[in-house]
Amino acid sequence: MAFYKLNIATLPDELYHNSIPVEDWLKHAEKAPNGFKRGELAKLSPVDCDVEIERIVGISLYMVGNVVPFIVP
Repeated sequence: MAFYKLNIATLPDELYHNSIPVEDWLKHAEKAPNGFKRGELAKLSPVDCDVEIERIVGISLYMVGNVVPFIVP
């Protein structure tokens, strides 16, 4: 049995189409035939600062927007 690690954050935009075969995605994957070593999957990909701010503000506004209809009346 083989294990694959696919970092989706590093994939090129051209792969996000229905016509792209799975093999093209797996070319970007790391293969570990006997499994991954301890801590090897704990690495995070860096996120751009503007994307991180957008997520922090956007998720907060979304959560507030879900509660406001119940609090206002």
